[in-house]
Amino acid sequence: QPMGSPLNPFAANRPIIIEVVDRDNKGVKIPGAVVRISGPNMVREVTTGPDGRAVLENCNAGNYEVVQVSAPKGYMANQKKITFHFSAIETVKYVRI
Repeated sequence: QPMGSPLNPFAANRPIIIEVVDRDNKGVKIPGAVVRISGPNMVREVTTGPDGRAVLENCNAGNYEVVQVSAPKGYMANQKKITFHFSAIETVKYVRI
C-alpha cells in the first residue's frame, strides 16, 4: 500500500460473532459461557448472552483462535481450540463452538 493512501475500510473494525451450542444438541444455545479469543495484537475473554452469542467488535483481518474456557452450571466447557482466518473481504465472521 503506498504511503499516504487510505487504509482499506474492509480490513478493520468488523465484528466476530461467537455462538456456543450444546455439544449433543446443536440447536440449544448456551448463555453464560466464557470464551477466549486471540488474534492480531489482541486477547479477549467474553461471555455469551441470553442468545448464546458473544460479539467482538472492531476486529481486524488475520488469524484467530477461540476456545471456551468455562461453561455455566449443567454444562462442561468444550475446550477444543478452533482456529480460523478473518479475511479482508469478509464483513462479519461467525464462529460456532
